[in-house]
Amino acid sequence: MHLSVIRTCVGIFIAISLYYLVILFWGSGGFSDLRRLEASAGQIQTKQTQVELTTERIKERISFDRQPEVIEEQARSEYGMVLPSEKVIPFSG
Repeated sequence: MHLSVIRTCVGIFIAISLYYLVILFWGSGGFSDLRRLEASAGQIQTKQTQVELTTERIKERISFDRQPEVIEEQARSEYGMVLPSEKVIPFSG
C-alpha cells in the first residue's frame, strides 16, 4: 500500500510538471509569446529611431527656414517681393 501511494504521488507530480511545462513553452504568456513580444519591441524601436531622425531633420529645416536671409530670398524669388526702399525696373529679355 505504501509503495502505491508513492507511485500515485510521483505520477501526479509528473503530470502537473508536464502541464506547467506545456503552458510555459506553448501557452499564453509563455516563451512563444515572449519571443513574439521581443520581435515586436525590436520593430517598435526601429520605428522610433526613424521617427526621431525625421523629427531632427524637420527641426533643422525649420531652423534654416526661419533665418532672415532665407525668408528674404524666398520672398524675392518665389513671390517677386521687394523692399519698400527698392525700385523695380522691368525689362524684357
